[in-house]
Formats: sequence, structure tokens, C-alpha cells
Amino acid sequence: MKKIAYLFCVLLLVLVPLSGALAADELTKEKKESWTDRITLGFDARGYAQALSQKNIDNSLDVLEESVGRGFGNINIWVDVSDGIEMFTDIYITSRHHSDMWGHQGYMKFTKTPVYLRELELGLVDGFFKYFDFKAGHFEIDYGDAHLYRSDNASVQRNPLVGNFVFDPNTDEAGIEISTKPGRIGGTLGLTNGSENERFSSDQ
Repeated sequence: MKKIAYLFCVLLLVLVPLSGALAADELTKEKKESWTDRITLGFDARGYAQALSQKNIDNSLDVLEESVGRGFGNINIWVDVSDGIEMFTDIYITSRHHSDMWGHQGYMKFTKTPVYLRELELGLVDGFFKYFDFKAGHFEIDYGDAHLYRSDNASVQRNPLVGNFVFDPNTDEAGIEISTKPGRIGGTLGLTNGSENERFSSDQ
């Protein structure tokens, strides 16, 4: 299983950048519109204030004071690489326990047969994208939909209470995902490397 995951990751690292490069080359040839028309930037920010008190029978708890907490921020970048190919990445500008910027997700999503393959008229590929979407990269895993409604650092619009569940089913890993087009019946099939760290020791 480890060898399969390793081969999958190597394949992912080769095919995804290649697809992006070929699509970008196709756009350069067409020159239909500027790249600035294909890039969307988003920004999330949140801050909070606290005014709580606590006590117990023997008064052994710390006294809490009113204060304002650290502000959090996200930058989101969407790129319409070409017809049917999208790229997304989000960056945490500041977050809990981190004072530096760091990346969260980064992936490519294919919703149509890539432009550079359409001329080949590959029936199997065209048939696949008629019913399915394909995603590859580093992203939040869709095992359930709880992660779609949780607070994601500074992105809290879908969660007005800001705080998340005590048990928070959320992870982001390198992988691929195949999902059905929107309709009455839907499904998702995914494969990941099973880890969200960058340590390559055999015991990790």
C-alpha cells in the first residue's frame, strides 16, 4: 500500500504541473483575454473580544480580564487556467499559534476535457468529464460535510458561532478526488497519502 501511495504522489507531482503548463501554453496561443481577467483574489479577516469570568468553590481559578484576541487573516486565490481547468490556493496570513504566513490548500480541478486534449477526440476522456469532475493536489478531504461548515482560521462566514466542534473532523492531505456532476444523485471517491506532515520516516 505504501508503494502505491508513493507512486501515486510521484504521478501527481508530474501530471498536475504538466497539465497547468500545457493549458497556460494554450492560453498564450489563443490570446483571448488577459490573465488579470482570470484571477480572483479573496480576503478573510476576523477578530474577537472576550469578557468572561470564572470561579469555583475554593477560588483556585485564574481571574479573567476583558480583552481583545489576536486577529486572523486568510488570502484566497482562484485562477481560471483555461476552459475546464481551475486552480485554488489559500494562505493563512496569521493564525493561532503561528506568527508567520503558511499555505493551507493548493489544488487543480478539472471539470471539462482539457483544451489540449479536445482535438484528439478521446471518447473515453470526453465521456468521463461529461459525468465527473477531477481534483488533484493538497486539499481538505471530503469524508462528510462537517468541514464545509466549520470556521477555517479567518473564514467564519459559514459558522456564525466561530468556534468548532469539540471533535473536529477536518484534515488536508495530498490526494486526488473524483466527484459526480451536480444532480439528483451524487458521490465522491478519493485517494490520499494519509498524512498531513512532511516527515518521511517509516514510522510516521
